[in-house]
Amino acid sequence: MPMSTDVSLPRDSEPIFPSCCCRCLAPDAEQTVRFSASRFSWWQVFFVWIWWFRKAVRHEVPCCAECRPSIRRRKWLELIVYASLLVVSLAVVMPWLKSMGASRQWQKIGVFGGAMVFGVPFFVWTVVRPQAFDMTVGDEHVEYEFANADYARMFADGNPGYCSEDLGSEDEFDDEDDDELEDVDASTELG
Repeated sequence: MPMSTDVSLPRDSEPIFPSCCCRCLAPDAEQTVRFSASRFSWWQVFFVWIWWFRKAVRHEVPCCAECRPSIRRRKWLELIVYASLLVVSLAVVMPWLKSMGASRQWQKIGVFGGAMVFGVPFFVWTVVRPQAFDMTVGDEHVEYEFANADYARMFADGNPGYCSEDLGSEDEFDDEDDDELEDVDASTELG
């Protein structure tokens, strides 16, 4: 099953993207697509005004002329689907909760909960068919998510200090660590 390959870098580092297309690996990608993401916490759902004050992380990701329209369409599709989920949830869940006499706070929670329930098929689709590139911003790190595992490996190789469960951290490939593990295994066998 195709899933994204994730590579984490410290938030304050400037990533170096390979010069090939992030989707099809065409050499010397002549165009870019801008991606932007901000840190998001569950409690910000209830304080929407905070969204305007978040510091976004923005990157220009290389792509070829053939893949660029598809990548942009996918970004817009996801935005439209997320907005539609909220609208459908407002239209269905809000009147239902009002008829039950729920408070405004419970109506807000119900609308976002309804959007989550209505969105399950879409969420599964985005996991099974990930975007060519996406990112998730944390407090101290940015997780870069690639649909193409080869591109993720090239990205990780070009950015020292990366961490990845999918590719293994840089530290895991260190020969000294392997020697220490072999010594521990040898002493365990003898003991």
